[in-house]
Amino acid sequence: MPSLPHDLTIKNPFPSRTGCQASAERMPGVICWIQSGRLAGGFYNARDFIGVDPPYKMPAAPALGRWPRWPQTDFTVLLRTGMRMGELLGLAWDDVDLEGKEIHIRRNLVFIQGRDGEESRLIFQEPKTNLSKRDIPIGAGAVATLRAHRKVQLEERVFHGTDYNKKNLVFCGETGKPISPRQFSHIFERITKKAGLTHVSPHTLRHSFATNLLENGINPKTAQELLGHSTVALTLGTYSHPSMDIKRQAIESLEQTAVKTAVRIT
Repeated sequence: MPSLPHDLTIKNPFPSRTGCQASAERMPGVICWIQSGRLAGGFYNARDFIGVDPPYKMPAAPALGRWPRWPQTDFTVLLRTGMRMGELLGLAWDDVDLEGKEIHIRRNLVFIQGRDGEESRLIFQEPKTNLSKRDIPIGAGAVATLRAHRKVQLEERVFHGTDYNKKNLVFCGETGKPISPRQFSHIFERITKKAGLTHVSPHTLRHSFATNLLENGINPKTAQELLGHSTVALTLGTYSHPSMDIKRQAIESLEQTAVKTAVRIT
Protein backbone atom coordinates (compact mmCIF):
# COMPACT_ATOMS: atom_id res chain seq x y z
CA MET A 1 0.00 0.00 0.00
CA PRO A 2 1.59 3.31 -1.04
CA SER A 3 1.43 6.53 0.90
CA LEU A 4 0.55 9.80 -0.74
CA PRO A 5 3.49 11.40 -2.57
CA HIS A 6 5.86 12.97 -0.08
CA ASP A 7 5.41 16.51 -1.42
CA LEU A 8 1.67 16.36 -0.83
CA THR A 9 1.83 15.92 2.91
CA ILE A 10 5.19 17.28 4.03
CA LYS A 11 5.65 20.32 1.81
CA ASN A 12 1.93 21.17 1.69
CA PRO A 13 0.58 21.06 5.25
CA PHE A 14 -3.05 21.96 5.79
CA PRO A 15 -3.33 25.77 5.76
CA SER A 16 -5.93 27.81 7.57
CA ARG A 17 -7.05 29.49 4.37
CA THR A 18 -9.56 27.86 2.09
CA GLY A 19 -7.90 28.68 -1.23
CA CYS A 20 -5.08 26.67 -2.68
CA GLN A 21 -4.20 28.39 -5.93
CA ALA A 22 -0.65 29.05 -4.74
CA SER A 23 0.14 25.36 -4.47
CA ALA A 24 -2.08 24.03 -7.26
CA GLU A 25 0.76 24.09 -9.77
CA ARG A 26 2.99 21.78 -7.76
CA MET A 27 0.68 19.13 -6.40
CA PRO A 28 -2.18 16.93 -7.59
CA GLY A 29 -5.64 17.89 -6.54
CA VAL A 30 -6.55 15.65 -3.63
CA ILE A 31 -4.79 17.53 -0.83
CA CYS A 32 -5.67 20.85 -2.43
CA TRP A 33 -9.25 19.61 -2.60
CA ILE A 34 -9.27 18.48 1.03
CA GLN A 35 -7.89 21.86 2.11
CA SER A 36 -10.32 23.97 0.18
CA GLY A 37 -13.52 21.99 0.50
CA ARG A 38 -14.11 21.99 -3.23
CA LEU A 39 -16.26 19.09 -4.31
CA ALA A 40 -16.13 17.13 -7.52
CA GLY A 41 -18.14 14.54 -9.38
CA GLY A 42 -21.78 13.75 -9.94
CA PHE A 43 -22.52 13.46 -6.21
CA TYR A 44 -21.98 17.15 -5.62
CA ASN A 45 -23.12 20.48 -6.92
CA ALA A 46 -19.61 21.42 -7.88
CA ARG A 47 -17.09 22.24 -10.56
CA ASP A 48 -13.46 21.33 -10.99
CA PHE A 49 -11.50 21.44 -7.78
CA ILE A 50 -8.05 22.61 -8.90
CA GLY A 51 -7.31 26.29 -9.43
CA VAL A 52 -10.89 27.49 -9.09
CA ASP A 53 -11.19 31.17 -8.35
CA PRO A 54 -12.92 32.21 -6.16
CA PRO A 55 -12.67 29.23 -3.78
CA TYR A 56 -15.74 27.11 -3.21
CA LYS A 57 -17.64 28.28 -0.12
CA MET A 58 -19.83 26.14 2.09
CA PRO A 59 -23.46 27.20 2.09
CA ALA A 60 -24.90 28.43 5.38
CA ALA A 61 -27.99 26.21 5.15
CA PRO A 62 -27.85 22.43 5.70
CA ALA A 63 -26.46 20.67 2.65
CA LEU A 64 -29.34 18.29 2.16
CA GLY A 65 -28.62 15.54 -0.31
CA ARG A 66 -26.58 12.42 -0.77
CA TRP A 67 -23.53 11.76 1.33
CA PRO A 68 -20.89 13.06 1.20
CA ARG A 69 -21.89 16.69 1.50
CA TRP A 70 -18.39 17.82 2.48
CA PRO A 71 -16.24 14.68 2.53
CA GLN A 72 -13.08 16.71 3.02
CA THR A 73 -13.98 16.55 6.73
CA ASP A 74 -13.86 12.75 6.69
CA PHE A 75 -10.65 12.63 4.68
CA THR A 76 -8.97 15.34 6.73
CA VAL A 77 -9.62 13.45 9.97
CA LEU A 78 -8.27 10.23 8.44
CA LEU A 79 -5.09 11.98 7.33
CA ARG A 80 -4.57 13.75 10.66
CA THR A 81 -5.28 10.79 12.95
CA GLY A 82 -4.29 7.64 11.06
CA MET A 83 -7.61 6.02 11.92
CA ARG A 84 -8.79 2.96 10.05
CA MET A 85 -11.79 3.50 7.78
CA GLY A 86 -14.01 1.28 9.94
CA GLU A 87 -12.96 3.20 13.04
CA LEU A 88 -13.87 6.51 11.39
CA LEU A 89 -17.28 5.27 10.23
CA GLY A 90 -18.00 3.75 13.66
CA LEU A 91 -17.02 6.88 15.57
CA ALA A 92 -19.76 8.41 17.77
CA TRP A 93 -19.77 11.92 19.18
CA ASP A 94 -19.68 10.36 22.66
CA ASP A 95 -16.12 9.29 21.80
CA VAL A 96 -14.97 12.72 20.63
CA ASP A 97 -13.69 15.18 23.23
CA LEU A 98 -13.30 18.49 21.43
CA GLU A 99 -12.40 20.37 24.62
CA GLY A 100 -9.76 17.82 25.60
CA LYS A 101 -8.68 17.42 21.96
CA GLU A 102 -8.96 13.63 21.93
CA ILE A 103 -10.69 10.92 19.94
CA HIS A 104 -11.43 7.61 21.70
CA ILE A 105 -11.45 4.55 19.44
CA ARG A 106 -13.94 2.05 20.85
CA ARG A 107 -15.55 0.30 17.87
CA ASN A 108 -15.48 -0.38 14.11
CA LEU A 109 -18.20 -0.34 11.50
CA VAL A 110 -18.01 -3.55 9.48
CA PHE A 111 -19.80 -4.64 6.31
CA ILE A 112 -21.01 -8.26 6.44
CA GLN A 113 -21.70 -9.83 3.07
CA GLY A 114 -24.97 -11.76 3.02
CA ARG A 115 -24.83 -15.46 2.18
CA ASP A 116 -27.38 -18.14 1.35
CA GLY A 117 -30.12 -15.62 0.76
CA GLU A 118 -29.32 -13.47 3.79
CA GLU A 119 -29.17 -9.71 3.34
CA SER A 120 -25.86 -7.93 3.66
CA ARG A 121 -25.66 -5.73 6.73
CA LEU A 122 -23.57 -3.24 8.67
CA ILE A 123 -22.60 -4.07 12.23
CA PHE A 124 -20.58 -2.37 14.95
CA GLN A 125 -17.77 -4.43 16.45
CA GLU A 126 -15.25 -3.84 19.19
CA PRO A 127 -11.64 -3.56 17.98
CA LYS A 128 -9.87 -6.90 17.66
CA THR A 129 -7.15 -6.08 20.21
CA ASN A 130 -6.88 -3.98 23.36
CA LEU A 131 -4.22 -1.86 21.69
CA SER A 132 -6.70 -0.97 18.95
CA LYS A 133 -8.85 0.57 21.68
CA ARG A 134 -6.91 3.77 22.02
CA ASP A 135 -7.03 7.50 22.56
CA ILE A 136 -5.74 9.71 19.76
CA PRO A 137 -4.86 13.36 20.46
CA ILE A 138 -5.98 15.79 17.77
CA GLY A 139 -4.65 19.20 16.87
CA ALA A 140 -6.38 22.54 16.65
CA GLY A 141 -6.98 22.16 12.91
CA ALA A 142 -8.82 18.87 13.33
CA VAL A 143 -10.82 20.30 16.24
CA ALA A 144 -11.92 23.27 14.13
CA THR A 145 -12.87 20.96 11.25
CA LEU A 146 -14.94 18.74 13.55
CA ARG A 147 -16.67 21.72 15.18
CA ALA A 148 -17.77 23.01 11.78
CA HIS A 149 -18.91 19.52 10.82
CA ARG A 150 -20.84 19.20 14.08
CA LYS A 151 -22.64 22.49 13.49
CA VAL A 152 -23.91 21.37 10.09
CA GLN A 153 -24.90 17.98 11.45
CA LEU A 154 -26.96 19.57 14.23
CA GLU A 155 -28.84 21.56 11.60
CA GLU A 156 -29.59 18.32 9.80
CA ARG A 157 -30.83 16.77 13.05
CA VAL A 158 -33.26 19.64 13.51
CA PHE A 159 -34.40 19.43 9.90
CA HIS A 160 -35.14 15.69 10.02
CA GLY A 161 -36.46 15.60 13.58
CA THR A 162 -37.51 12.18 14.79
CA ASP A 163 -36.45 10.59 11.49
CA TYR A 164 -32.81 11.24 12.34
CA ASN A 165 -30.87 8.12 13.33
CA LYS A 166 -30.16 7.83 17.07
CA LYS A 167 -26.67 6.28 16.81
CA ASN A 168 -25.04 9.72 17.19
CA LEU A 169 -22.42 8.99 14.54
CA VAL A 170 -19.82 11.60 13.61
CA PHE A 171 -19.58 10.56 9.97
CA CYS A 172 -22.89 9.43 8.57
CA GLY A 173 -25.55 10.06 5.97
CA GLU A 174 -27.79 13.10 5.95
CA THR A 175 -30.30 11.38 8.25
CA GLY A 176 -27.64 10.01 10.60
CA LYS A 177 -27.53 6.50 9.17
CA PRO A 178 -24.18 4.64 8.97
CA ILE A 179 -22.15 4.88 5.77
CA SER A 180 -21.11 1.58 4.25
CA PRO A 181 -17.32 1.15 4.02
CA ARG A 182 -17.87 0.11 0.42
CA GLN A 183 -19.66 3.36 -0.36
CA PHE A 184 -16.97 5.35 1.43
CA SER A 185 -14.24 3.64 -0.60
CA HIS A 186 -16.14 4.19 -3.84
CA ILE A 187 -16.49 7.91 -3.19
CA PHE A 188 -12.84 8.22 -2.18
CA GLU A 189 -11.64 6.45 -5.31
CA ARG A 190 -13.91 8.54 -7.50
CA ILE A 191 -12.56 11.77 -6.05
CA THR A 192 -8.90 10.80 -6.09
CA LYS A 193 -9.17 9.52 -9.64
CA LYS A 194 -10.50 12.86 -10.77
CA ALA A 195 -7.67 14.51 -8.83
CA GLY A 196 -5.20 12.56 -10.93
CA LEU A 197 -4.23 9.97 -8.30
CA THR A 198 -4.48 6.26 -9.05
CA HIS A 199 -4.10 3.10 -6.99
CA VAL A 200 -5.03 4.84 -3.74
CA SER A 201 -7.69 4.03 -1.16
CA PRO A 202 -8.83 5.43 2.20
CA HIS A 203 -6.09 3.30 3.78
CA THR A 204 -3.57 5.41 1.84
CA LEU A 205 -4.31 8.28 4.23
CA ARG A 206 -3.53 6.05 7.22
CA HIS A 207 -0.35 4.95 5.48
CA SER A 208 0.60 8.59 4.83
CA PHE A 209 -0.03 9.49 8.46
CA ALA A 210 2.22 6.66 9.66
CA THR A 211 4.97 7.39 7.15
CA ASN A 212 4.97 11.08 8.07
CA LEU A 213 5.25 10.22 11.76
CA LEU A 214 8.31 8.07 11.20
CA GLU A 215 9.95 10.45 8.73
CA ASN A 216 9.53 13.29 11.21
CA GLY A 217 11.44 11.36 13.84
CA ILE A 218 8.51 10.32 16.02
CA ASN A 219 9.43 7.45 18.31
CA PRO A 220 8.25 4.15 16.73
CA LYS A 221 6.58 3.13 20.00
CA THR A 222 4.50 6.32 19.92
CA ALA A 223 3.60 5.68 16.30
CA GLN A 224 2.58 2.12 17.17
CA GLU A 225 0.21 3.28 19.90
CA LEU A 226 -1.32 6.02 17.74
CA LEU A 227 -1.97 3.48 14.98
CA GLY A 228 -3.25 0.79 17.34
CA HIS A 229 -0.77 -1.87 16.22
CA SER A 230 -0.01 -4.91 18.33
CA THR A 231 3.78 -4.52 18.01
CA VAL A 232 6.39 -1.94 17.01
CA ALA A 233 7.69 -4.45 14.46
CA LEU A 234 4.33 -4.37 12.68
CA THR A 235 4.43 -0.57 12.51
CA LEU A 236 7.97 -0.46 11.16
CA GLY A 237 7.50 -3.37 8.79
CA THR A 238 4.28 -2.02 7.32
CA TYR A 239 4.81 1.72 7.15
CA SER A 240 8.53 2.43 7.32
CA HIS A 241 9.14 3.40 3.69
CA PRO A 242 11.50 6.38 3.82
CA SER A 243 11.59 8.71 0.83
CA MET A 244 14.75 9.36 -1.18
CA ASP A 245 15.11 12.70 0.63
CA ILE A 246 15.22 10.91 3.99
CA LYS A 247 17.68 8.33 2.68
CA ARG A 248 19.87 11.11 1.32
CA GLN A 249 19.80 12.88 4.68
CA ALA A 250 20.93 9.65 6.38
CA ILE A 251 23.88 9.26 4.01
CA GLU A 252 24.86 12.90 4.39
CA SER A 253 24.74 12.49 8.16
CA LEU A 254 27.11 9.52 7.93
CA GLU A 255 29.38 11.50 5.63
CA GLN A 256 29.58 14.33 8.16
CA THR A 257 30.37 11.85 10.94
CA ALA A 258 33.11 10.27 8.83
CA VAL A 259 34.66 13.67 8.13
CA LYS A 260 34.66 14.59 11.82
CA THR A 261 36.23 11.24 12.67
CA ALA A 262 38.93 11.70 10.04
CA VAL A 263 39.76 15.15 11.37
CA ARG A 264 40.18 13.79 14.89
CA ILE A 265 42.46 10.98 13.66
CA THR A 266 44.71 13.33 11.71
